[in-house]
Amino acid sequence: MDREELIGKLSTAVNEGSVEESSSLAEKGVEAGFDPLEVLAGVTGALKEVGHRFGRGDMFLTELMFCAEAAKGATAVLTEEIKRQKRDVPYLGRVLIGTVAGDIHDIGKSLVAALLTAEGFEVIDIGIDVPDEAFVEKVGELKPDVLGMSALVSSTMVKFKDVVRALEEAGLRDEVKVIVGGAMIDQEWAEQAGADAFGSDAVDAVAKVRSLLNIR
Repeated sequence: MDREELIGKLSTAVNEGSVEESSSLAEKGVEAGFDPLEVLAGVTGALKEVGHRFGRGDMFLTELMFCAEAAKGATAVLTEEIKRQKRDVPYLGRVLIGTVAGDIHDIGKSLVAALLTAEGFEVIDIGIDVPDEAFVEKVGELKPDVLGMSALVSSTMVKFKDVVRALEEAGLRDEVKVIVGGAMIDQEWAEQAGADAFGSDAVDAVAKVRSLLNIR
């Protein structure tokens, strides 16, 4: 199959949430010698459309999750090839994202990470149950434009304040925008925590990140 056909099939696999198919097609694209940046553009374009569908209410959360996983699988394959070729990837900005200490919920964070990647951001996901000092260390090391933190339960929401305070103590707070989110979070709590923005869901989080960085 030629490049256009492969990208078309890969886009369909992402839209249908077919994880195995998307990864397999990405590998075939690499084996065929297709430009990984062009193939990746097809993946991110498909996931961006998925995000729009979810935002319009045309897709359930579970469907979005499968689509995000399909895109994630293909992206991992293509990113590895891009690194192997030592290619430069243009990004809108760098986002560091993780779930706070004491919280092991991953779904919401992963969806936000996937949609931000689709929008053209470099996303560094440092996982779940992330200690305060790890957030601070990574902000100092990686110099992200935005730090995104997630917490799903009320007992871990307080960690937002702790991380923001730790950033202040390290002299890093003014160097990074902070966005928070989670099922129990609202705008008032985000403000109390010292965050710059609050994402009500994955699609809103992407919009807020773009706004924080003045990207239209």
